[in-house]
Amino acid sequence: MAERQIPAGFGDVDGSGVVAEFVAYLEYVNGLPWVRASKDRSLEALGLSPGMRVLDAGSGIGFDACRFAERVGPEGSVLGIDTSREMVAWAERLRQPGLPQLSFAIGDAAALDLPDGTFDAVHSERLLQVHPAPRTVVAELARVLRPGGRLVAVEPDWGTLALDPGEPDVVRRLAVQCTAGFPDGWTGRKLGRYLREAGLVEVRVEPATVVLHDLSTVLKAMNLGPFLDGAVADGAIGADERAALLDALRDADAEGNLLFAMTTFRAVGRRPRAG
Repeated sequence: MAERQIPAGFGDVDGSGVVAEFVAYLEYVNGLPWVRASKDRSLEALGLSPGMRVLDAGSGIGFDACRFAERVGPEGSVLGIDTSREMVAWAERLRQPGLPQLSFAIGDAAALDLPDGTFDAVHSERLLQVHPAPRTVVAELARVLRPGGRLVAVEPDWGTLALDPGEPDVVRRLAVQCTAGFPDGWTGRKLGRYLREAGLVEVRVEPATVVLHDLSTVLKAMNLGPFLDGAVADGAIGADERAALLDALRDADAEGNLLFAMTTFRAVGRRPRAG
């Protein structure tokens, strides 16, 4: 099913054959209140001002890049890069009018064809979890930062998944399965280390836990159903355990007692100034 590929399938959107479903998912998630709040915090952490040059790595269909372009104004510039030709094409089609300072390009964040110190600020969100070489990506993003420039990276940590109700062992195995569905589903907890290894300083890591009580939102935003289906198909949990868990969650949802929680981490670092 196409839904099983989301969000883990963002590593190969062009090969999915269902690009429109990835686009629809991004549009839906971008409108969720806690996602908007997280993006506001990232925008604040970047410290953008008119005239700055910004890179958005893993830009998808361009929502974040458009916001950055509005902040830096016509005196600045924003480049969004993505490995997916389809995502870049959608970004070009969906881009807001009147933003000549915004451009998109196909590129791999692990091998940027850009000079050192090109950008005043660099942003990455939910890219590292689907990239096979997250350390290399962070090193490249740090390389293209000018001295004094800031990098902001945001990643979920699927190992923090919590569900109630649910048999603890089943939920634990499901969390392990969700984490294994990505090249690195534990990326969030590693962000600070990655930024420091890339030579950035003044690194700080901020956790933000989303807590949901509505099953329909959990199923759509977090793709719980496809993750459960995949866990059964891969033998991580049994079909009867899946059914029992969903029944318990539906009952709890009807009673207002459901809880889903997961933590996302934001890491902010600065490239040292010369001397």
